[in-house]
Amino acid sequence: MTTESSRRLDELEMRYTLLEQGYQELNDVVTKQWRLIEAQSLKIERLEASVDNVAPGPTSDPPPPHY
Repeated sequence: MTTESSRRLDELEMRYTLLEQGYQELNDVVTKQWRLIEAQSLKIERLEASVDNVAPGPTSDPPPPHY
């Protein structure tokens, strides 16, 4: 291999390594955010169930006459 080819191959390997590292970091962030979203969704479901137990939804009673 010529010196120029060797240099270009080394540069490509370095770029690939940096891209792979960046990909892994982004994947870690997305995974962490996904777990957080799932946890928040579960909390919201529990809160909605709590609120429904305390104050049930609207009834089918007609509105009072002053409406």
